[in-house]
Amino acid sequence: MSSHSILSITNAEGEFTEVNPRFEEIFGYSKGELLGQEIGIIYPDGEHNPFHPSATKALVENSIWSGEEKLQTKTGETVYVSTSITPKIDNDGNHIGNIALRTDLTSS
Repeated sequence: MSSHSILSITNAEGEFTEVNPRFEEIFGYSKGELLGQEIGIIYPDGEHNPFHPSATKALVENSIWSGEEKLQTKTGETVYVSTSITPKIDNDGNHIGNIALRTDLTSS
């Protein structure tokens, strides 16, 4: 995986279970601050359902969603990213979380 990739993993409830160092660097949170927090923490105004309707539909259908997002750092700065979200499915076919890979577009 490239060092520019911003990785986060969430459970089925949308809570962070893992982030990589690049995620911490971009968003200004430590891993300890994020684990167990809802993903809405990185969306402006802490939106309850931050995903676009198309993302929600894709994930429910166990499909990958890709698109651009406007996110927010710990200090309130705006970050633009290209995102791909892959659903995590257990052996019984249950949706148990998501893996998100992002690339920072802010300085592009």
